[in-house]
Amino acid sequence: MAGLCAALAGTALKIDAWAIQRNERARPFRWTHDGSPLKEAN
Repeated sequence: MAGLCAALAGTALKIDAWAIQRNERARPFRWTHDGSPLKEAN
């Protein structure tokens, strides 16, 4: 069980580090949808 807890803790640290890095380099995105209804795929 200790190995699983360590693995989960390591995964959480990696996710936190990714989120921090992503937020530091955040930039706005261009919205491309024009508001018209989407069409059903054939």
